[in-house]
Amino acid sequence: MPSSRFALATLTVCAAALAGAAAPAPAAMTLTNPGFETGTTAGWSGTGAVTSSYGSYTAPLGSSFAVVQSLTCPGQYLEQTFTAAAGDVLRGQAFFVTGDYWPFNDSGGVKVVVAAGGGETVLFSSSVAAVGASGGTPWTPFSYTAPASGTYTVHVRVDNVGDCSVASTVGLDLLEYDFDGFFQPVDAGDVLNAAKAGSAIPVKFSVGADHGLDIMGVGSPTSQPISCDAGAPVDAVEETVTAGSSSLSYDPVAGHYVYVWKSEKAWAGTCRRLTVALADGTAHTARFKFGK
Repeated sequence: MPSSRFALATLTVCAAALAGAAAPAPAAMTLTNPGFETGTTAGWSGTGAVTSSYGSYTAPLGSSFAVVQSLTCPGQYLEQTFTAAAGDVLRGQAFFVTGDYWPFNDSGGVKVVVAAGGGETVLFSSSVAAVGASGGTPWTPFSYTAPASGTYTVHVRVDNVGDCSVASTVGLDLLEYDFDGFFQPVDAGDVLNAAKAGSAIPVKFSVGADHGLDIMGVGSPTSQPISCDAGAPVDAVEETVTAGSSSLSYDPVAGHYVYVWKSEKAWAGTCRRLTVALADGTAHTARFKFGK
């Protein structure tokens, strides 16, 4: 079967990024609605759909996932362009299921393609030939680590071969945490959280469950200086902890994560924005005002 007929989900890396073009490294992946938890394809382009179940398949990550079908030729697709830093990891799961039979060898899969002849990595693939008549695969986990900072496109499609009347389907679900927070003593939004420079601040949040400690994007969390907005509401950070450095832990009793942020004494008299960028490409911020 010609390789051009191979259905796939691709990540295409800009040639400029691979060539080392000077550009600031992204703080985190900028995927919008990666796990389709809005119940729609918002942030994506193409002709796929979102569902909570498809036959015997239910969402492995969250409550929704996307499907692309080949009932009409050449088949449906979804795609989204985003930025990522070198070392960022895209995680997800995919399945292939068909109602077709040989010799109508519909196919589907996930592969990573690097632009400008940089090669490709197949993460998941299947076809009618692999699963048999009216067969399918289970949800299959995959991951891809960005080799360089740059712009990527994730593209998922399925191809129909020969008959264009019997559907084959690829399901796609990318990791998207169920974020909630921040919890006290830190306020999110426009509030300036007033704290003593040099103190260690417990930044508490939930992502729906204990997903281990590998939940942060590369280099996250980060902080940047910002102007101190004289009109912003100010709320004192009522709780600090003793810590020599920043650290992340999970509190199983409270059911949330605690990032202990060790501030610098030199920040006295300034304001900063803390950005907690997660491995699913989302970023969450809080603002702080530091005194002596």
